Amino acid sequence: MSLFKIVSDSLFKLEKVIVIILLPILLFSLFADVLFRYALNSPLLWAQEISLFTFIFASFIGASMSVKVKEAVAVTILVDRIPVSLRNILIITGLLTSLLFTLLLVYLSIKWISNPTILYQKSVTTQIPMIIPYLSIPIGMFFMVIHFVHLFMDSLRQAKEKKVIE
Repeated sequence: MSLFKIVSDSLFKLEKVIVIILLPILLFSLFADVLFRYALNSPLLWAQEISLFTFIFASFIGASMSVKVKEAVAVTILVDRIPVSLRNILIITGLLTSLLFTLLLVYLSIKWISNPTILYQKSVTTQIPMIIPYLSIPIGMFFMVIHFVHLFMDSLRQAKEKKVIE
């Protein structure tokens, strides 16, 4: 078992825990917001921000999880109709391109949130430092990089063994 697989599998377990924590917070804050806004006619100012921030984090973590389980959105009409050897090359090239693009996003997001104007921003109602929700981008993308590295290395191994990459 490769080190990349161990790290990717462990990270996937952590991602599950994070999402299991975030989704009930999201649902509770949305339910409370709707209840107070429409039933009690007294909107909660904090509920929209909390639900938005948890939704953003859960989305980026969920995107990373979809890469791990190979359920990310893909158009495979061309790949499904070509010979196995060319198919493997296309899949490996696609994984490498996705890995490099995700690495670029990690770099750019870290550069962006390192900006002093971002570091000192606070949310309007809850006064949460905006760095917290903004961290969802580099964290989610970094997790995705780890999963892409694992998939890329596994695909190279499968291609070397003349297996069909899925």
